[in-house]
Amino acid sequence: VGFFRGNQEGSVSDTTDSVDLPVATMTPGLPVEAPMRPMTHAAAEFILGTTPSAYAAIPSGALATVMHVGIDQTNVPLDPIGMIGCSAYTTTIVGTVPMLQSGRTASFTFGTVPNVTTLPGLLFTTQAFSLVPGINPFSIVASNGWDSLVGI
Repeated sequence: VGFFRGNQEGSVSDTTDSVDLPVATMTPGLPVEAPMRPMTHAAAEFILGTTPSAYAAIPSGALATVMHVGIDQTNVPLDPIGMIGCSAYTTTIVGTVPMLQSGRTASFTFGTVPNVTTLPGLLFTTQAFSLVPGINPFSIVASNGWDSLVGI
């Protein structure tokens, strides 16, 4: 519940196919609920001298949302820890930052990307996680992963 498989999904708006597709899963012991929209996540390009932002379309009832920032990718199913249907897409986490929630959207603005000639070509991976009581046995839902390549 609450994820979109694959990286590079480019939008979290309510009008994209990735968000409009209803998703429903059944977890043994939990009540079956109406389908919910996947939790999607996207980040702006990291261009030298710019101030990129990241966004996540979050489920209703989310109490808090954070974003992991890493430097490489993975695809590890999180079912064994109770996050049914979710996967971890970011490894070698270099930071976890709180995202500001407003309605069904969470956001975070990074600092200005410094104009350093060694940064272009560096890959950052991000993924958002929301605390949503009762959404699954672990009460945490994960978004899709997002890759951002630093450019000039």
